[in-house]
Amino acid sequence: MRFLMVDAITELDGGRRAAGVKNAAMSEDYFADHFPQQPILPGVLVLEAMTQLARWLVITGSDFQTTVVLSAVQHSKFIDFAVPGDRLTVEVDRLDGGTPEHSAEIDFRGTAQAHGRKIAVATFRCRSYPLAEFEDPDSTRRHYQVLRLNGTKVTGR
Repeated sequence: MRFLMVDAITELDGGRRAAGVKNAAMSEDYFADHFPQQPILPGVLVLEAMTQLARWLVITGSDFQTTVVLSAVQHSKFIDFAVPGDRLTVEVDRLDGGTPEHSAEIDFRGTAQAHGRKIAVATFRCRSYPLAEFEDPDSTRRHYQVLRLNGTKVTGR
């Protein structure tokens, strides 16, 4: 099963910063087991949303030539729970100043909030690779266009 943890991209700032949205819907499979009487979004999936947003930051910043894969989590703190019905606002900042070269390590800081409540913060590292080794760049462009369109619906811009 593939979890797509970014439903909309609301902001991209020149390969340095990105913001997006993850809608926590009760119909998502993981809520059935985590936990049946009090469903919460697993913290590792909040971190995955940050990582996927960082991935979009690198992909678009490299003109769909480069992607990233999570390689290390330096620090993470989970502050509150995200529950079904929450709209998570996820933000990611790139911490280094360079452009990604293949096999380069890139550091990020991410935050997630739901309705003004801070859910999680993390610093993490990703390793970059050629996008074409993982997926078709043209289909990735089409997916990105949908996420940006969704982002305009969320922000009204």
